[in-house]
Amino acid sequence: MLRRAAVCLFFAAPLFAEQQSPAFRAESDHYREPQRIAVQSTALASPAVVLDAPGAAALNAGGDPPRIGIVRTLPEPYGVGQTFLSAPQSNQPHTVAFRSAGAARVRLHLTNVQISGELSVYGRDGMATTFGGNESDLWTPSVDGDTIAIVFGASDRFTVAAVGHIFAKPAPESDACFTDVACNTFADRDTLSRAIAAMEYAKPDGIYVCTGGLINAKVTDRLFLTAHHCISTQAEASSLELTWDFRSTACNSGQSLSTPVTHGATLLATSTTSDVTLLRLPSLPANRVLLGWDTNRPPAGTQLYRIAHPATPAGDAVYQQLYSMSIVNESVNACSGIARPAFLYSTRSVGATGGGSSGSPVITQGGFIVGQLLGACGADPSDHCAASTYVVDGWLGQSYAVLQPFLSPTASSTCTPSSANLCLLANRFKVTLTVSDPRVSGAGYANATTQGDWGYFDVPAATGSNDKPVIFVKLIDGRPVNNRFWVFYGGLTDLQYSFTVTDTQTGATRTYSKASGTYDGRADTEAF
Repeated sequence: MLRRAAVCLFFAAPLFAEQQSPAFRAESDHYREPQRIAVQSTALASPAVVLDAPGAAALNAGGDPPRIGIVRTLPEPYGVGQTFLSAPQSNQPHTVAFRSAGAARVRLHLTNVQISGELSVYGRDGMATTFGGNESDLWTPSVDGDTIAIVFGASDRFTVAAVGHIFAKPAPESDACFTDVACNTFADRDTLSRAIAAMEYAKPDGIYVCTGGLINAKVTDRLFLTAHHCISTQAEASSLELTWDFRSTACNSGQSLSTPVTHGATLLATSTTSDVTLLRLPSLPANRVLLGWDTNRPPAGTQLYRIAHPATPAGDAVYQQLYSMSIVNESVNACSGIARPAFLYSTRSVGATGGGSSGSPVITQGGFIVGQLLGACGADPSDHCAASTYVVDGWLGQSYAVLQPFLSPTASSTCTPSSANLCLLANRFKVTLTVSDPRVSGAGYANATTQGDWGYFDVPAATGSNDKPVIFVKLIDGRPVNNRFWVFYGGLTDLQYSFTVTDTQTGATRTYSKASGTYDGRADTEAF
């Protein structure tokens, strides 16, 4: 729906504003529940690596976003098929465990990843989560307890570079300021609740938490909105772990609903101007709501609603879904560096936000996102419950310039064939290749040749010829089978390369990488 916005010189609002309604998605989308498996008790009892409990100084938490865990780099990385951890000698799955004493949960940082299928991890409860991906650098899902076992096959290769030691536990009850969402009955509560997830992600110095939410698009997709100061790089997006429906069963019941967890994301857009980040998720649990959005600036006095997952001030626990409401205030003085029109200011009315709430969508009645949380502004911004503390959100109308290609893509966008890229499936998909092998000077240049739904690249610097295909890519329309486009690829070379496939209709991208001195090829039947 295209709607004309009022002209406002002070706010420099767009002449035309756009709006998209919320949508409900009943079916799960490539989501798989953890499965109980037979635990390898020997591996759990005798981990390959045992890290002593960290000192109190290492557990210094808090901040905004709050740090709720640490990254413990291994003194000597453990690599499958390398010095410290030998590869399996048969086709049977192999299991190896790692322990970080005293952790509430743990996860592993893997580098140099080359896997033929999928890996899985489990803790002492035996609930195994399967994962995989095309990245050479990734984080595993987390498991409860201080010990994690990873299961892999004979042909899989990776290095365990670090252990994520997470010390925060859930805080089941709210207090006088932080209001349990189940204690409120506002009109859009259940709609907003099913769109929101608690975020946990890794940076080099620790594990952090924020909040984000699903946002609808003209071309339906798994888009997730949060803040730039939460996630701003692909490495952070790849490490993302989302917990859905982390909500009490009744007002201050102390009990949680079942909480599906998804892993990983693709960074689509990010900007410091309005502190916004947009991600694409690889999967979604069933019964999700994709929130609508509105680029019109809400006028003073508009009620804004939010559900978020702040951490406790000490950073030792994360709250279940908490509700807050604030009132748009266009007259309060803006804080330094966060001026209007890029940001919305509002006065707290019900509940409050806190560290960990960052990135949470703020909506108007009917389920329309108009921004996402930056933080607080006032005499003492750390006191989120004070009447003098104002809530500050990045305004969606300002963010729309970077979000538009994904929220409302131009239907006429197509790929233009050239020697620099392939254009596949009626020019809908664009494929670009980068060769960066340290052994070959000038290897980055490649010729592309399209042959309908497939094509190839040749690398003259490596082959000495312009007509020797070395890397092949094929796209298949698999929508009749699983509602996805499929990517097949393979190479007749051990060069290091990566290529990116872009859906020009939606802006979605997938990148595939291969290390130097290796051989690779695969079929990705869930690419787009």
